[in-house]
Amino acid sequence: MRGNDLTVITPVRHIAGWDVRKYRAPVVRFDGRTWRITNKTIGADKLTRYELVSWEPLDGELTGPEIDYTPDYVALRDHALAIGRRRSRATMLLNYVGPLTGFLPARTKARLETVYGIDPVVSTRWSVFIQYLVALAAFALGAIGQMVSGFGYSSGIPTLLVLAIGVIAGVDAAVRWGRLFAEERPAPGFYEWLFRRPTP
Repeated sequence: MRGNDLTVITPVRHIAGWDVRKYRAPVVRFDGRTWRITNKTIGADKLTRYELVSWEPLDGELTGPEIDYTPDYVALRDHALAIGRRRSRATMLLNYVGPLTGFLPARTKARLETVYGIDPVVSTRWSVFIQYLVALAAFALGAIGQMVSGFGYSSGIPTLLVLAIGVIAGVDAAVRWGRLFAEERPAPGFYEWLFRRPTP
């Protein structure tokens, strides 16, 4: 603070409500005085600087939101920032494993959509696509194993197990794709159709 000038330096790129406005400017209360935001800059150090001047609104002058810039206000702002960063990191991670979230139960996918914005329909389509690939690969390996054993050689591939994996993946993929095509919401998870009736 220098006389009638005040500079607020923060690592937050934008503080909600702290806008430079000619009309309906926010009123910032600090150190027993009221202030008006006149400028906002982001320096090379990636810190945001808000420049404020001492200001007493005239009678009848329309003002914007009133902000009590106190230690409690700063603590709440920093807490919200920390939560936002953690949520952002979690969202990035979930976007990488998004196709695998399609195997999760419908309720879990609905929560992921609410909290992280992951579309359950898209993730379920990806999971069904993965299952089709697994089924195709399993049937191909099973066929190779049958041909090799037919010539009297041991393929080392447990053919029945591989074919069982193909059938399990293929059946679930076919049923869940049908549920998606019928626009069932929320999208069903892995073999969830065995326990849950389709919604009308």
